[in-house]
Amino acid sequence: MPSRGTLKKSKKQLHPLCAAVKRIREASGLSQERFGRSLDLAVMTISRFENGHQIPSDLQVLTGLHNAAAKLGLEQERDLFAEILTDRSRYRDKIIVPLEHSPVLWRWMQVVRVAMLIEPKRMGAIESAITAVVNPKAISLVDEVLRGSNPVLMFLDPDFWPQKESELTARANQVALERITREEK
Repeated sequence: MPSRGTLKKSKKQLHPLCAAVKRIREASGLSQERFGRSLDLAVMTISRFENGHQIPSDLQVLTGLHNAAAKLGLEQERDLFAEILTDRSRYRDKIIVPLEHSPVLWRWMQVVRVAMLIEPKRMGAIESAITAVVNPKAISLVDEVLRGSNPVLMFLDPDFWPQKESELTARANQVALERITREEK
């Protein structure tokens, strides 16, 4: 039997989301307080996440953590939060149709993509037609995500477009939930 001084408490393994919160905050170089403020959260909430006493589950919090990871270039953490955010089954009571997996959405995205490849001269006409029928907020969200992007990376970095798509999905989920919340009031 080991002596009393050699007994060690076994550390329980942190939930992956909790560990990701800590890695994001540490990579940002911010204190728990400043990191919490950047996400509109109390320092105690950040502490509870990092110590595994609470797991992030709020859509707005998950979106903020995803965006923070993306800004810091933490791909593993960004992808972890993107996976949670795109699993709309968690929010099925709030968001009715999981659009990312809709055959209708996929079909129209491919139709537009192929039309632009087949007839690049008609790209302006296609863009005008889409602009005429699409909610301006959707166009604004896409433009916000692209604003400030390095044009060279668009063509050279194979992760550029998946990262932007992930960021856009997270922001669109946040806007959709905000709209639903407003409508419920």
